[in-house]
Amino acid sequence: MVIRKRACARLGAIVLSALVSAAIGVPAMAAPYVGVTDFRGAWASATSYAVGMVVTYNGASYICLVGNRGAIPTASTTDWAPLDAPGIPGATGAAGPKGPQGPAGPAGATGAQGLQGVTGAAGATGAKGATGATGATGPQGLTGASGSAGPIGPSGAAGSQGPAGIQGAPGPIGPAGATGATGATGATGLSGPAGANGTNGVGFSYLSAWTSATPYVPNNVVTESGTSYVALTNNSAVDPANDVSASGGNWAILAAAGALGPTGLTGATGPTGAQGPVGTPGSPGGPGPAGAQGLTGATGPMGPAGAAGATGPAGAAGAMGMTGPAGMNGAVGATGATGAAGAAGATGAAGPAGAQGPAGTSGSGCAATPQPSQVAMLQWWSCIVPVGTAPRAIAFDGVHLWVANYGSNNVTELDTAGNVLGTFAAGNGAYGITFDGTHLWIANVGSNTVTEIDTAGNVLGNIPVGFRPYSIAFDGSHLWVTNELSDSVTELDTAGNVLGTTFVGANPWGIAFDGSHLWVVNWAGSNVAELDTAGNLLGTFGVGLNPVGIAFDGTHLWVANNSASTVTELDTAGNVLGTFNVGSGACYVAFDGSHIWVVNVTGNSVTKLDTAGNVVATYNVGVNPIGITFDGTHIWVTNSGSNTVQRL
Repeated sequence: MVIRKRACARLGAIVLSALVSAAIGVPAMAAPYVGVTDFRGAWASATSYAVGMVVTYNGASYICLVGNRGAIPTASTTDWAPLDAPGIPGATGAAGPKGPQGPAGPAGATGAQGLQGVTGAAGATGAKGATGATGATGPQGLTGASGSAGPIGPSGAAGSQGPAGIQGAPGPIGPAGATGATGATGATGLSGPAGANGTNGVGFSYLSAWTSATPYVPNNVVTESGTSYVALTNNSAVDPANDVSASGGNWAILAAAGALGPTGLTGATGPTGAQGPVGTPGSPGGPGPAGAQGLTGATGPMGPAGAAGATGPAGAAGAMGMTGPAGMNGAVGATGATGAAGAAGATGAAGPAGAQGPAGTSGSGCAATPQPSQVAMLQWWSCIVPVGTAPRAIAFDGVHLWVANYGSNNVTELDTAGNVLGTFAAGNGAYGITFDGTHLWIANVGSNTVTEIDTAGNVLGNIPVGFRPYSIAFDGSHLWVTNELSDSVTELDTAGNVLGTTFVGANPWGIAFDGSHLWVVNWAGSNVAELDTAGNLLGTFGVGLNPVGIAFDGTHLWVANNSASTVTELDTAGNVLGTFNVGSGACYVAFDGSHIWVVNVTGNSVTKLDTAGNVVATYNVGVNPIGITFDGTHIWVTNSGSNTVQRL
C-alpha cells in the first residue's frame, strides 16, 4: 500500500515525562516532544522504527524517540518511552458463603401396568382317518357264528402347532421423579478495585467512548473496545479503529487495550438436593433379533515410509563490513629556529650535469607519466587523486566530477584531468549524490537530510527526508531518495519540497530510473521494487543475496548482489535474464554505453562485463572501492579506504 504524506496537520507535541512518571511510578525526567505518527502493533526485533511510531510490548505501549531497529522498548530509554503501563490487577474477591441444603424432591408416580399380550390363534384340527371296509354278508340260513370285527382304521395325523401369539407391547416407563430444587447460588466474590487512571498528557481532551454523532477536533481522546484514540483532524462519524487500520490519518492510537485482569474466584456451589425415588419401571418389551455381524474388511497394506528431506544449504556468509576511514594525520611539529649562517666557503669547480629526472605531476591532477608504484600494482593506465575522507558516491555534471566524502561531511569537485577544483560543505555523513541538470543533490545518512548545492558549491538548502538516506536519483522532473531504516523512498521536486513517501521493502539502498519507472534495491529483502513516477508500488522481484547497487543500460537492469558476489540482469518486466559471477563484495554498478562495470568492495577491484554477462577484465583499484560513474570517456571509482578517486 502506498502512503502519500502531503503537508497536513500532525498530532501536537506530547509531553512524555509526566505521563511516564504517573504510569510507572518513577521520577519525571526531561523528555523530548515527539508527535505520534502511526501504530505498528506488537514490537518486533527485525522491524525498523522511525520517530513517532507506537508499539506494544509486554502489555504496555511505547513511542519511538529515535529511529532504531532491534532496540527492546523496556531496555532502551533513549530509543523508546512508555505511553501507558499495564493496569495494576484488582484484588481477588472474597469467596461467597456456602449455599443451604436443598429440600428433598417428591417421590415419582408409579408407572401404569403394561397391556396384556394378544392370545395366539388356535391350531387347525387334524384330518379324520379313513373308514375300514365292511365284511361280506353271509347267505341266509342258519345264523352262522358272528364274523370277526374289522381292523380299526389308523388315527388321523395330529394338527400342526399354531404360531405363538404376538408379544405384548412394553408398558410405558413411569415418569421420572421431580428434580429436587437447586441449591441457592453462592454470593459472587467482590470485584477488585479498578487500577488508578494515568495522568492525562498535556493538551488532550478526554471525551469518553466514541460515538458517530459527536464532532471531534484535534487532541480529543476517545475510547473504543478498550483502546484509546486521539483525533488528528476535525472529523465526525469516522470510526477510529477503521480509520487507523486503513491509515486514514484522522485518528491515531494513544494507548492499546490492556490485558484483562484475572477472573475472581467463583463462590462455592450449594449441595445437590436429595434424589427422588425411582418410579416403577413398566414391563420390558421383548428384545429384537440381533442383526447379523457384518464381515470385517481386509486391512489395507501400510504405505512405504517417506524419504527424509534433504538438508538445506548453509546460509551464505555475511558480507565483510567496510573498512573504517583512516585516522587524521597528526599535527606537524613546530619548525625549529634557524641557525646562524656560516661563513661563505670558496666556490668549488662546477660538477657535471645530472641526469634528467622524471616528469612531475600536473597541478593536483594525474601524473603525466606512470609512477613506479602504479606500474608495480598493474595500475599504469590509471589516475589516482586524493579527495576527502571515506569517499562514497560520485556523479558527473557534464563538465566536472563531484565526490561525496562520508567521513569529512563535504563534496570534492574535480575536472576530467583529475585536478581538484574545490571542496564544499554538505551534511553529516555525505553518501549519495546526483545532478539534476542544474544543481547537485547530496543524501546525508548521518543527518537524515538532502543538501542542495549549485555548481559553484553554494549550499541552497537542507531538506529533511527519511531515516538514513543512502542513494538519490533524478527522473527528469523529480528526485527520489532511498531511506534505508525507514524502508521507504521520498519524492522531492527541484524546489526542495517533499511530495510524498512510498514504502518499498526492507532496507532500500540503490535506485535507478529506466525512462518511465523507478527501480529500488532492497538490501535485507534481496529483491528489487518497481515504482511509477506517481509513487505507486508496481511489483517486487527477487534477485541475489543482499543487493546494493543498480544501473540501467538502455534495455535491461543490472543489480549488484553484495553477499553473493554476483550481478543479476533483469528486463523491465522484472524477469531474471541471468546471474553472473564478479568480484568479492559486489557493490555499485555503472554503464559506459557498451559495457557494465561492477565495483567489488571487499575484493578491491572493478569487474568489466559485456551486455551478454561475460567478464571482459578485472582491474585492481584502491582499498574498499564503492562509488562508480562514467564521464563519457573514462570510468571513475571512489576508494573509500584510500581516500582517493581513481580514473580507469
